[in-house]
Amino acid sequence: MNKEISYEDIDNLILEKWEKVREYLQPKIYDAAKTMENLGIEGIPKYLVTGGKMFRGFLTILFAESLGSNIEFASDAAVAIEMVHAASLAIDDIVDNDVNRRGKLSSWIVYGIGKTALTALLLVPVAQRVIEKYGFDAIKYSIKSWESMVRGEIMDAYASIKLLPSEYLNVVKLKTASLFSLSTVLGAIAAKNSTVLDNAEFYGDKLGIAYQLADDISDYYSYLIGKKEKLDPGEVLFEKWIMQKYAIKDRGDDIVKNGMNMLNDIVFEASNSISEFPDSSQKSMLERIPYFMVSKMLESSGLSFKKFNEE
Repeated sequence: MNKEISYEDIDNLILEKWEKVREYLQPKIYDAAKTMENLGIEGIPKYLVTGGKMFRGFLTILFAESLGSNIEFASDAAVAIEMVHAASLAIDDIVDNDVNRRGKLSSWIVYGIGKTALTALLLVPVAQRVIEKYGFDAIKYSIKSWESMVRGEIMDAYASIKLLPSEYLNVVKLKTASLFSLSTVLGAIAAKNSTVLDNAEFYGDKLGIAYQLADDISDYYSYLIGKKEKLDPGEVLFEKWIMQKYAIKDRGDDIVKNGMNMLNDIVFEASNSISEFPDSSQKSMLERIPYFMVSKMLESSGLSFKKFNEE
């Protein structure tokens, strides 16, 4: 990290770059969705891929650029990531009976379960066709990621209450981190740099775990202070995992504190895993993103990652 640039400056760079990438990718995602519009599912593909933070596609572009590629060549990889992510959200909404997504009604509410599920299923192979140009490794990692994500979703939805506390991280790694690691790996592949694939996968994996852990800590804290009515099965598993790992006997602030300890270690691992990348503004942003991301997530529930690190 360039110490002459403040963290605030880098955070601003992240936000500016992120918005530019979103503006660049959205029409390309629409174009990819249009290829599915002549099947009697008019409107659904675009509905599924509209909006969202596009954080995973943003990661793909940053990784590619940090390794010498450009947004034009890497954009297909980012588009594919966002299509797969949209598919996973659509299916997740059906499974969880969630009625809102990305500031609007979930697709299954508007178009029905059958059409939404089938459209989501089609998004995945369409996304794989988009990344064919990057070669066999891109397809291989894509298949691996989708299988892991679905396995994790099944475990989270139907087996969380039966799992041992020690399975928490495995579920998170499968359900959430798999798509993050695909995002970063495809960025490296788009840069035609096979020597850093392990680093890219490690970074994405740790970032995805940090993302889910920060989300669970936020929801758990909201529950403790009365802003959330009850814990979902995944959050219960998080609670049991922390209680077992740190020998905590009672529900309370100690679970949040020790969860933050674990989160801090994971964020550090992610940030430092790309230390050997060539110096660039993209590298500086990637090193900062783990801290930036979890800070924003924790702030939404009234927690401060910065304050925690200062204590």
